[in-house]
Amino acid sequence: MPMEAWFESVLALLALPKFGLSTLFVIAFVSATLLPLGSEPALFGLVKLNPELFWPAIAIATLGNTLGGAVTWWMGYGAERAFERVAHKTPNAHALRWLERFGPKACLLAWLPVVGDPLCAVAGWLKLPFWPCVMYMGIGKLARYLTMTAGLLWVFPGAAHAADEAPAPATYVENCIGTETTELHAGSDSALLDENDRAEVHAAMLARYRQLAADGFAPTAIMLWRSPSFGWVYLTLKAHPDKPGKLCSSASFSAAGFELTTTLLRKYFFSGRT
Repeated sequence: MPMEAWFESVLALLALPKFGLSTLFVIAFVSATLLPLGSEPALFGLVKLNPELFWPAIAIATLGNTLGGAVTWWMGYGAERAFERVAHKTPNAHALRWLERFGPKACLLAWLPVVGDPLCAVAGWLKLPFWPCVMYMGIGKLARYLTMTAGLLWVFPGAAHAADEAPAPATYVENCIGTETTELHAGSDSALLDENDRAEVHAAMLARYRQLAADGFAPTAIMLWRSPSFGWVYLTLKAHPDKPGKLCSSASFSAAGFELTTTLLRKYFFSGRT
């Protein structure tokens, strides 16, 4: 999968609270190994799209990154034991002695770019106490995530400040079957797709759920709506059967299943925000 397509799919998952935290955990975990992957953009993106997830996201990123650091510690420990078996001697390079002097506290620096992950491996290589190392890793990574995320949100407030703004006047859309209604706040948690976007989303729905075409599924309009319970969803609307001139909600689809969700979120909710 091309990197651009992969990045688009990650952003689409981060836009939905149901999947965003699990995606963030995986990215934070993998980025704490020796693989060159950063978790800060994913954390910032999730919090920017879902500001109410600030503390859960910080906690999940810290947990995932710390567990990844622990795995890297064991990788270093295993590499040192393998070295001893092959070389029949214990390494005692001068470059490692400073880390031995600081002990597990050196793992406070595990958050540093480039050198942080190898530092965890070297701690395992030197057989520094595992649990104290993990504790200091966690403290350092928590402080890093808090500082960087809060700082970025201060510099680039964007959507994070939306929760503090007065909500737009509410409108209510009735369900086509039954008496339930959906509360919408135009511009803050919902947007009516224009004709071109409606056609693209409709085509994507028909391609994904082929039975819809057989059922004559043809919504008059489609809204991108942020459900309090399920995150971003597509709400399909059609003419109300009992109220001429009114629209009602006929179905809803999780936006996570559609590749164009990320583009539409940018267009209708985050365009012009820095």
